[in-house]
Amino acid sequence: MTSGLILYYLIMDMRYYSTVLRILLLLLSSYLLLSSCALFNNKKVTLLTHNPEILAYVEVFNASQDAYHVEVLYTSEPVNILMGKGDPVDIIVGEWLASPLPMKKCLSLNSLLKNNRINPDSFYPELLQLGIYNKEQKVLPLNFTLSAIIYDKKTEISVNSDIFIYLENMKASSLEYNSAKNNRLLKIGFSPFWNDDFIYLTTILFGVNFRRGIDTYLTWDADALTKATAFLKDWINEIPGGYSSERVFSKKYLTIPPYQLIKEKQILYFSLNSRDLYKIPPEKFEYLDFKWLSYDNKIAVQDDILFIGIPDKSRNKNGGKAFISWLFNPVIQDKLLEINHFKKLDGVFGLAGGFSSLKEVNITSLPRHYPLFTNHIPLSDSIIFPGNFPDDWQRNKNENVKTWLRDAIIIENFEKKLEEQLNFFQK
Repeated sequence: MTSGLILYYLIMDMRYYSTVLRILLLLLSSYLLLSSCALFNNKKVTLLTHNPEILAYVEVFNASQDAYHVEVLYTSEPVNILMGKGDPVDIIVGEWLASPLPMKKCLSLNSLLKNNRINPDSFYPELLQLGIYNKEQKVLPLNFTLSAIIYDKKTEISVNSDIFIYLENMKASSLEYNSAKNNRLLKIGFSPFWNDDFIYLTTILFGVNFRRGIDTYLTWDADALTKATAFLKDWINEIPGGYSSERVFSKKYLTIPPYQLIKEKQILYFSLNSRDLYKIPPEKFEYLDFKWLSYDNKIAVQDDILFIGIPDKSRNKNGGKAFISWLFNPVIQDKLLEINHFKKLDGVFGLAGGFSSLKEVNITSLPRHYPLFTNHIPLSDSIIFPGNFPDDWQRNKNENVKTWLRDAIIIENFEKKLEEQLNFFQK
């Protein structure tokens, strides 16, 4: 672009050249200007995300090559931009992309997987399958999270696993730990209501498997749902004073950090997302330990899986594919895991806040960069991945599914109302 501008200004000052020559030189300068602009536009790749860690990865990519330059744009919910009428972008990174409507608006990535630019065998198979629509790989999973249970290391837990804490054992020890006076709780082992995700994930561990239906919005295993809600209802009912007493205790104490409540023996356990483990001050793990929430030797992946794709309106599809191919190289991901430590990004865990979708990275790289997870990486055959998501699942799960789960646990004789709520999804 610079050479074209210099030539242009020289031409404007050439009073002694013939008119024809000046016209020819002016056309040449215009050509150079347009060519340089086109070259810049061919290099520019726009990436839309809500995840701040992606910026660090983009900086590494930009520094590693000069064929493309990725620019990051931020929005709170990328999927809404994809479904709306905003300016087109070349790459989208976000949650809730693996449902029919968003995937319809993304390009097929089959060529990346078939040409060995990305090895499909590197992924957890069930996780990769979530991004398929009409036999086309529309989005790729980037990371996922698990549900962790923290507790005092001195606590004796009856388990047969070094990395799992089983729901039935957790329930039994929690109820045994409870202490009350005149139906006023003095201490409590654990309440399923401290975390909405705990209740939902319990249903998944029991095999409910919420997923989009063929002819209905949502389908599930009804028998598993009945068993899961009964298990949770019994847990709450056995707390002295029941749900109301638990709410009074929670309102009084849960403003205090849970690790402090554990240290003070006010509670026995607390449930949190795996990404939040690294938000706990490191020195607290001098007395804390954690295990993955499990049932029948299985652990459940949370629904907020991070996906990446190329919108069908992308102006630089080749640039988008180049970045995605680079990102899903296990060697590159190992280097990216170092970024968090090098830049001292406290509280940031793993690949963009979660476990990598690539098995090798979790097994070999993650424990090296995050010693807390040494001997805590679950085997792939122990992981339950979500079913295929229906459209608008985040909103419907939060506003409807979690609501009736909560009501089914605390309201007596709720069966009819529960069925009516379930029928809503079949209309």
